[in-house]
Parts: sequence; C-alpha cells; structure tokens
Amino acid sequence: MTVEELKRKMSYEEFVDWMAFYQIEPFGPAVNNLGHAITSSVIANVNRDPKKQKKPYKPDDFLIKVDRAKKILNPKKTMAQLEKLRATMEKRSDDKCK
Repeated sequence: MTVEELKRKMSYEEFVDWMAFYQIEPFGPAVNNLGHAITSSVIANVNRDPKKQKKPYKPDDFLIKVDRAKKILNPKKTMAQLEKLRATMEKRSDDKCK
C-alpha cells in the first residue's frame, strides 16, 4: 500500500492509535528477527557441546545484521545471477522447441 492509499483509508486518529500501540507492543520485521534469534539461540544451546562451545549462544549471535545482509544480498551479483538463469532457461526452452 502506498502512502497516498493509506492516507485515504486510515484517519489520522487511527494512525496515532497504531503508533501508540507500537510503543506498547512493537511489531514488524525487526521484532520477528529478534524472536527467531531467541528461538535459534535456545535450540543451539540445548544441542551445544559445552566441551567444544564453552560460552552459551546469545540471541545476538543469530540476529540478521544489516551489514551482513548487504554483503549477502549484493544487488549487482544477484542481477548477474538472474540474468544467467534467464539465459539458461531461454536456451533450454529453445532446445525443447527444436
């Protein structure tokens, strides 16, 4: 939904209510990320061999960091891979038509 659509569909009062609710009960990707990180740390610690991994894992060990995500999700590299995939798919399609 665009900002203009939101302005047409939601009153300012409702928007302020949502902002207040967010202060009490945050929601969205960052909160989801934290929840998954907590769960991951619990699972890792339950299965951790204390002889090999002395320190318990912390949720921070599993949080998706923006800098790390930028390295993983390199737009130029991703586009190059998609272009290569498209070319491969076109070639396969052409080969089937022959």
